[in-house]
Amino acid sequence: MSNIIIRPNDSISIKHRIKDVWESRYLCYLLIKRNIAIYYKQTILGPLWFIIQPIFTTVVFVFVFNKIGKIDTGEIPPPLFYMFSTIMWSYFSESLGKVALTFNSNAGLFSKVYFPRFVLPISITMTNLFKMGIQLILLAFILFIISINSNLHFNISINYLILFPVFLIHFTMLSLGLGMLICSWTTKFKDFNHMVGFGLRLMMFISPVIYPLSTVPEKMKIFLFYNPLTVPIEGARNIFMQTSYLSKEMVLYSFITTFIIFFIGFKFFTKTESRFIDTI
Repeated sequence: MSNIIIRPNDSISIKHRIKDVWESRYLCYLLIKRNIAIYYKQTILGPLWFIIQPIFTTVVFVFVFNKIGKIDTGEIPPPLFYMFSTIMWSYFSESLGKVALTFNSNAGLFSKVYFPRFVLPISITMTNLFKMGIQLILLAFILFIISINSNLHFNISINYLILFPVFLIHFTMLSLGLGMLICSWTTKFKDFNHMVGFGLRLMMFISPVIYPLSTVPEKMKIFLFYNPLTVPIEGARNIFMQTSYLSKEMVLYSFITTFIIFFIGFKFFTKTESRFIDTI
């Protein structure tokens, strides 16, 4: 009688993973609903925190970086500049941070029941996407108020608005790729858990979040050129003014780098998910 050895399949394609997520879409919906409920559970203001957080952060950023630090935001008014930057960065940092803790935070769940593990990172990004959608509605309202009460006009065309989902997908793939890569490492090396928060704070300062690309000296732009976060942040933000300081080379490099990071992160995540229970 021959023995049958069952081994985990580490070579599952991205296409197959997406199919698994689609087939588990109701589970994904339940996880998103759970994540949103947990966010404002036992809070006084509830979902209003989705709006309060970017407003408070914008006020602090305007005061610290614009008023005290004298950082020029170019053609975009400082409140609008920092609110949009805050919304975009919160989406990226929260997605990356929570995806990076997928295995550690859900070890108990993974050890009891099987479901496509890729559903959890997707549900995390979708939850943050819902949150960002609410914040963008607030931003659109503020944009409308500024347009009425000032001589500042925002030339937003359909062609430029079409680019926003492209930058958003770029941002999402980058957060997923880096998150899954770190998530795979944290199962063996716990130090990465402590480095995530520090790394995100460092990434914010070396990315055009608190300053526009136009104010960076030419000698320093080389560092931003090799930062894949530069393109989605600067590109999405400048949709309001239809001005861009991004070169074609920078955009191409950023997209290629993002795809490579996502692919590597996915491969590491796939390889780790079948064995992490034994090492965590």
